[in-house]
Amino acid sequence: MRLASLGSGSSGNATLVDTGDGLVLVDCGLSARETQNRMSNLDLSLSDICAILVTHEHSDHIGGVGAVASKSGAPIYATRGTSHKLKRDCHIIRAEEEFSLESSDVRIKPIAVPHDAREPVQYTFTKADLKLGILTDLGSVTPHVVEEFGGCQSLLVESNHCRELLLNGAYPAALKRRILGPWGHLSNDQTAALLKQLFDSGSIPENLIIGHISKENNSKSRVEDCLGDLVSGIKSLVFASQEEVLPWTETVR
Repeated sequence: MRLASLGSGSSGNATLVDTGDGLVLVDCGLSARETQNRMSNLDLSLSDICAILVTHEHSDHIGGVGAVASKSGAPIYATRGTSHKLKRDCHIIRAEEEFSLESSDVRIKPIAVPHDAREPVQYTFTKADLKLGILTDLGSVTPHVVEEFGGCQSLLVESNHCRELLLNGAYPAALKRRILGPWGHLSNDQTAALLKQLFDSGSIPENLIIGHISKENNSKSRVEDCLGDLVSGIKSLVFASQEEVLPWTETVR
């Protein structure tokens, strides 16, 4: 299995997972045209997508889902709470209930996360002894999250903001409270604490992708400073950005 980010950030998120049996798009906050343009960098087109998985209904994750589904013909998978905002036919999924796509032996598990949406989930993909995880848009680290995302050879995780930058920045007070709250987004310190819990349990991913980095309240250098030596044992550490396509990261055993 392998993963590529078409864009990661508050202006639009879209992640491709090549399961070996088909190409899955997780979220699409980009327009259909922009999604196609970015997929072309990987020699792919919208018609290659076999399914669209949605994590939650915020616009930076669903803005382009309808158009991409229409142009690609790919079915949409979402929780019932998320589906109300999509206003399209969806395959309804439930948190913690694994499912597989047609003609695929990859097990997909939606994981409930604390975020200010109607029924948000994130996803793990498991094939034989390979496991890949996508974990963004959560405001706190729960024991359940640590347990479910353990054992991933490849993990995309958010490190959204630097708490100091956010507190001293120009965002309105209400927005700051939302982001900093238990249903908002992970700070650099929270992401480091999550990774330490995973590492202490013996679960060190070979590939770590840091995403959903705020342009206004964070930077790659601040994330690197916060993670420090914690990630020194990881074979591949890369950063997904809003503007650029992150090429394939392979999940191998």
